[in-house]
Amino acid sequence: MSKPIEERLKESVSLLKQIQGMGIQPTHKGYAELKGHLDAWIKEGIAFQGKVDFPDHSYKAILLLPMRANNVSSCKLKHHVFTVA
Repeated sequence: MSKPIEERLKESVSLLKQIQGMGIQPTHKGYAELKGHLDAWIKEGIAFQGKVDFPDHSYKAILLLPMRANNVSSCKLKHHVFTVA
């Protein structure tokens, strides 16, 4: 069974609030891309898995947006590690 649009909307709002809680604001690089993936998922319900870079914060978001109702969406932030040679 596909995840209902109401659930996709609720999960998307929750993910965006958590992202903003980490200090990433709508004006920061990467935010519009992340929101675009969420908007498409809400509207179309098609599963998405991918990465979004937030260079202002040295973060990379790993985004998982499932199609099925029994799976939950997730967005994991990973800190970029830089090595200077």
